[in-house]
Amino acid sequence: MMACLIIGSSCSRNTGTTEKFPEIWRPGVFNLEAHRGLSDEYPENTELAFRKAAEAGSVYRGMETDVQMTKDSVLVCLHDDTLKRTTGASGAVSDYTLEELLTLDAGQGEKIPLLSTYLAICRKSGLIPYVELKGILAYEGVPKTINLIHENGFKDGQFVITSFSKRHLEIASSLCDTPMEYMAGSFRTSYLDSLPPIRNLVIRPSSKQLTEEFAKGCHDRNIPLECYGLPVGDKALYERLCNWGVLGVTCNSYRFTD
Repeated sequence: MMACLIIGSSCSRNTGTTEKFPEIWRPGVFNLEAHRGLSDEYPENTELAFRKAAEAGSVYRGMETDVQMTKDSVLVCLHDDTLKRTTGASGAVSDYTLEELLTLDAGQGEKIPLLSTYLAICRKSGLIPYVELKGILAYEGVPKTINLIHENGFKDGQFVITSFSKRHLEIASSLCDTPMEYMAGSFRTSYLDSLPPIRNLVIRPSSKQLTEEFAKGCHDRNIPLECYGLPVGDKALYERLCNWGVLGVTCNSYRFTD
């Protein structure tokens, strides 16, 4: 049996930063975010996976993708810096022009999509874009990403930027007034007393490595908390995240078995 993953008003949470962005975080609503689209069933970070996530309806509040840049400076959606895992091709994304990338098969005949294609699907379906800045993006790529998001109709406070790179978030936060989510597998609670000076900072650890102690540390300091990587079918972990006041999480599918 399928279960709808929209949480009611019993879900605890902090105020402050979250209240600044009401279009992203609604009181009592847990943000389930399609991880690279509906990637448990379709090739990740493809137009097909994005469209299928959008067709899931209100079960998803947001959709996550990863941004890379081609040799000719075009922004595309791909997680890895290299192409081997998802296309079988050798080399890095940055070694290829867009025209060359479009000759590759990203699974089921799908092509590596433009970031603008993903944004258009988010816009049409009402999904919040969660855009992860990957390692090859730098002073050219980060501003280019923010500009493209704005050009596709998303105002500040209507999208989320995520990254494992503090430097990328620092650059992005200087360019827009929207949530900046710093990612890591896990964080020590002591880290919360020496956070980088990034505007609208949100902490985003792995859902599997989050502890109740760390979640409490975030709440005590009024630091918003989201997670990544909820295993498909792990309903118990999903419920713990909600009970611990986590605002949302990425998952490869919305289908949970009872």
